Amino acid sequence: MKQYDIGLDLGTTSIIIATQEQGVVFHQPSIGAVDIRSSTILAVGDKALRMVGRVPSYIDIIRPLRDGIIQDHRMTNELIVRFINEAVSYTHLTLPT
Repeated sequence: MKQYDIGLDLGTTSIIIATQEQGVVFHQPSIGAVDIRSSTILAVGDKALRMVGRVPSYIDIIRPLRDGIIQDHRMTNELIVRFINEAVSYTHLTLPT
């Protein structure tokens, strides 16, 4: 099983994931959509960005990082987990267990 080192740039406007061998393998906006009635995270990244201005009042669009500081730890964690899982599936990387 081959393993890769990955780099994660957690930015205020976007998150970038790169590998030494392939360079940038993932780039999405740092944004999420949350149903405030159930505290459910509905979408992150590009999907959440497309929802801006098009959602009912019970869905909040959240940018969890402001001025380079994490403001919403739950959403930031969800962005990282989902984005790493997507990057792994796109590039066929193998994460250590």
